[in-house]
Amino acid sequence: QQVICTLAASPQVGARLVAAANLIKESLHSSGISAEQVMLYGSLGLERFDLLQGAAGMAEATTSYITDRSDLDYAILLPEGMQASSLVGRILKGDGGWRHEQATVVPRFSVSQWTLADDRGVHLDLTCFSDEVQFHRFRARQMAFRDVFWQTRQGMQAAC
Repeated sequence: QQVICTLAASPQVGARLVAAANLIKESLHSSGISAEQVMLYGSLGLERFDLLQGAAGMAEATTSYITDRSDLDYAILLPEGMQASSLVGRILKGDGGWRHEQATVVPRFSVSQWTLADDRGVHLDLTCFSDEVQFHRFRARQMAFRDVFWQTRQGMQAAC
């Protein structure tokens, strides 16, 4: 529990990341990308449930497993004919104040990775897939990682 609490982000950092994630989700949607073509992964993708003490007693609240070193990680299956560079260009021209930091293209896996940052220090990683099979493989690996992460965390908590 001490390790988990030590790594937890401040409420301000958490709110900043969640706000940026929502802004990007809206931007992707307005670019014609459906929710089925987008996967939030990494720290914000690790939903958890915490017990909160309230006026009515204990209640479960969904939160995200974030740290002060977290960023936003989105995997995107690009619609047919859409180029990752044009999607990134739309995000850069939007209201989020994003700037381009780096890009990497890996043709073998039909993927390109784009890193953007905003003025508040939020980093955004867009992993853009042009191949549906590769996207679904990536999604399956991320889901498997989530399962192992939570099993390990539960084991650590049980050992305390």
